[in-house]
Amino acid sequence: MMIYTQTGRKGKYADSYIRKAAIPHKIAYITTTAAAIATVA
Repeated sequence: MMIYTQTGRKGKYADSYIRKAAIPHKIAYITTTAAAIATVA
């Protein structure tokens, strides 16, 4: 499972690369703190 919360302009670009790497490996990818808390709880 990957939890990534972006900050700043660079975060937008990093987000796409991380997502593209996670999808082929079928890794759960979460981008908000609320979703991360809900998933772990």
